[in-house]
Amino acid sequence: MGETPHLAALMASHAHLRQAFADISARGLALDSDLLERMRTDWNVDSVVSYLSAADANLRDAANRTLTNAAKPLGLSVRIIP
Repeated sequence: MGETPHLAALMASHAHLRQAFADISARGLALDSDLLERMRTDWNVDSVVSYLSAADANLRDAANRTLTNAAKPLGLSVRIIP
């Protein structure tokens, strides 16, 4: 059976995840009603699709970075990551 991660490593990983969720929530607030109204009235379909595709890719990249960063303390504490 493998080693148990140290409490400090668990706390560090938890902090990475909490910060990522806070960042995502803050970015979500950027989609306020004024922006959504401008998108509805001023943007064409291609602009909206392009914006949403870029936002999706950005969110996926941020999630991957966050998971990698959150896993590092855990891996180090049980000697998985050299």
